[in-house]
Amino acid sequence: MSGNTKGVLILLSASLIWGMSFPAQDIVVDHHVGTFTFNCLRSLIAAALLLAIQIVRMRKGVLRDTLLAAGTAAAPDEPSFFCQDRKMTLSAGIFCGIALFFGIGLQQYGMQIYPEGVASSGRAGFLTATYVVIVAIASVFLGRKPRPVTLIAAGVCLLGMYFLCLAGGVSGVYTGDLLMLLDAFAFSVQILLIDHFSAVDGLTLSFLQFFTCGILSLIGMLLFETVSKGSVASILIPLLYCGVGSSACGYTLQIIGQRYADPAPASIAMSMESVFSGIGGWLLLGQTMSGRELLGCGLVFFAVILTQIPPFSVKNIVPSHIQRFFNTKDR
Repeated sequence: MSGNTKGVLILLSASLIWGMSFPAQDIVVDHHVGTFTFNCLRSLIAAALLLAIQIVRMRKGVLRDTLLAAGTAAAPDEPSFFCQDRKMTLSAGIFCGIALFFGIGLQQYGMQIYPEGVASSGRAGFLTATYVVIVAIASVFLGRKPRPVTLIAAGVCLLGMYFLCLAGGVSGVYTGDLLMLLDAFAFSVQILLIDHFSAVDGLTLSFLQFFTCGILSLIGMLLFETVSKGSVASILIPLLYCGVGSSACGYTLQIIGQRYADPAPASIAMSMESVFSGIGGWLLLGQTMSGRELLGCGLVFFAVILTQIPPFSVKNIVPSHIQRFFNTKDR
């Protein structure tokens, strides 16, 4: 199995876990648990689990061997948890944690304020998936020449969001939709940061980003929300799923998968979260979407795929001498 295939399979697993978390978040909304409270608990649960795994890895020497193999360990006998460049490790965890804090915070609050009867799980999943288009466009500002397909995909995405959010006129736009788009921008930043800090050990980065996110959410919880033990107890199963599954497992798989997969298949795999979220809302919550909303979802998903297919289709289908002739790598 090639490294790229391995990365895609890892990211597909993460997408399945994330997609099924939307119905769990809907359940949390129904029990009126505050956004900061929920994200604080899920993040700290994830951080605690990842810390326990790291302690086991350190005792067995797995962490040190991994970092030495990657050439990022400080010394063969370094016993510290941060046996890498400490400044880079802490910076990676803090910046990714801040981006994650805004990402999951906007997502959860957006789902919380959707009107009754709206298929919030499906809408949130598909609008969040636009981060793939945003990442493709953001690459333009990172020194890469845009491909025409990127502009086409952006137009298709906007059309899809029209049918999904604006088909009924201005009254069809929900505040939750706008928050989901901001959420997509936050996740785009998080994806780019993970790519930037790819030298940091995956589990270490995942622990630090969730610890940072948990502390920021804790501050918000103490300032703006009232915690009810009864409400928290009523969402124990969704909370554990989001803390252990979506957070600890899903986001760690994302960090690991992005190291193996090329950008194109990696983005396609992560965009499958939107499909799984719709399926999850249908299977677990009985949610339905109108024909126009389904059309909008289909167009958004098509745009997500469109931005990523050409790079690897050209690479694998067009002969190398034709690629060199047209200089496709620089386009």
